[in-house]
Amino acid sequence: MIRHHYTLEHIVNECRRELVGLYISDCFTQEKNILMIECTAEKHEIWLECWLDTYNGSFFLKKDFARARHNAKDCFSAIVGQQIRDIQIYDHDRIIAIHTTSYILYFLLFSGGRAEIILCDIHAMPIAQFLSYHNFSYKNIENLLTPNNSTFRLHKYVSVKNVEEHLQLFTNDVNIQENTKEIINKALPEIGKYYCQHIEQKFRHLSHGDTDKVAVLAKLIVEIYYSLKSSEEYFCLKLDSTYIFSLIPLDGFSIVFKSSSISEVIRRTVSLRRKAQREYEIIHTLRNTLEKKAQRAQRTLTLLEKEDAALQKTENYKLWADILFSQENGRIKPDEKEFITSNWDGDIIHIPVSTEKTLIENAELYYVKLRNAHQSAKIRQQRIPIYEKELATLKGWIATLNNNPDLATLEELYQKVFKTSTKKMNSIQEQSPKFRVFPLDNGFTLYVGKNAANNDELTMRFAKPNDLWFHARGVSGSHAVLRHNGKEKPTKNIIEKAAAIAAYYSSARNASYTPVAYTEKKYIRKPKGAHPGAVVMEREKVVMVSPGLPEGHTEKE
Repeated sequence: MIRHHYTLEHIVNECRRELVGLYISDCFTQEKNILMIECTAEKHEIWLECWLDTYNGSFFLKKDFARARHNAKDCFSAIVGQQIRDIQIYDHDRIIAIHTTSYILYFLLFSGGRAEIILCDIHAMPIAQFLSYHNFSYKNIENLLTPNNSTFRLHKYVSVKNVEEHLQLFTNDVNIQENTKEIINKALPEIGKYYCQHIEQKFRHLSHGDTDKVAVLAKLIVEIYYSLKSSEEYFCLKLDSTYIFSLIPLDGFSIVFKSSSISEVIRRTVSLRRKAQREYEIIHTLRNTLEKKAQRAQRTLTLLEKEDAALQKTENYKLWADILFSQENGRIKPDEKEFITSNWDGDIIHIPVSTEKTLIENAELYYVKLRNAHQSAKIRQQRIPIYEKELATLKGWIATLNNNPDLATLEELYQKVFKTSTKKMNSIQEQSPKFRVFPLDNGFTLYVGKNAANNDELTMRFAKPNDLWFHARGVSGSHAVLRHNGKEKPTKNIIEKAAAIAAYYSSARNASYTPVAYTEKKYIRKPKGAHPGAVVMEREKVVMVSPGLPEGHTEKE
């Protein structure tokens, strides 16, 4: 209920108190579907954070925030430097408008992937959009801002009689006691799922007697409406694994956190929901993976055990081979696919044979089959304990999932299952297997691209401005990026090692000496329309090196 209209009204009131009169000093995005607006006045600063994703869509204030040095993209640059004159919410829909000196920033906080932020001039003419999923025109904005007068909505002057008359339209020939929720949803969809459930539960516990049930329900709706509108304390609630924001406590939900600051409660709610969502995603991924691996290990183990039991049948191979080899006419080809003779006890036996081979050749074939069967059995005996151990481990991990583990345990298990080696699973450009990685001396690491598209990603998205960028001069080859986590500059020896690796991954690999150009990544640019891997270098330096990999390193794929 973070984007519920009543919630947004309280947020707008808080934003109006905190932001009106301040100047917009920055506006950018550094995470998908999230817009950050910095508002300042002298030494005072506060951030407005707006989320447009379907599940966690929200709009709240934040006191502490730092713009990332990388991956941040400026947005709505026209409003930077503008003073905030007013903030309003439209009564008929979830639309918030921030009025500045020369512009209006509309936040369309609809759900279902229809949310958007639009910058307009003071006449509501669209100038720019945040997501740009849909192209908005002046007519679109005008329609959005125009209320539908035919829709009944609760308002601050609404009376119980007004609501009762409206409810009567939906209660003809309907058992109001059994269909309370359906009636409220149809008559007043603005109330929303959880507040509707709350009203329904309150209504069921009321003693109606001979009182008109519609009147009782109307009075209850008005009472809860005014409690929602006048709330001065806000709640993060939980039911099972679901976290919701609410303007009032709700029956059946436990209170996780409450505060007089609506922004603080929304931030906490969003954080808990993201954590719960992350836990769900990890559990879902782990469960699917572990169950598939366990099924595969069980199938393999069953097959190995069956093959081991079938080894007893191969003992016939030795008997048949010995009997065939002992025949006087062993060089004669048999006429039938079965050779009938007697075993050592005088009993008649039927030996399958190939009519294309002599009896001795058939005997030799059975000796080969016997030898192969024993070798396979030996391998199976080695593999069975391995698969038994693997299956036991997988079942143990599945049992851990079934015991409701916390996020830290889930992430540790995720690392074990997928053999990740980093402390955190989300933030890891450096651990990415997309590039060839060569640890060098003094904490330096060289990353080398694998193909043209991969080179683009390495140079234009992965590399940092002060990383050194290498490429064999005048020939085709991989991009290479030298990175160090500290402030130490690379020595001549490290630069030469990095250049030698870059030369090795070029078409000049077999040359005795190759010139390699290098510069800081900030002096690399990609011309518009250039092919993948094509860049322009400025302020280049050149070093002559012999192509090769450092001692102890093997060729990466």
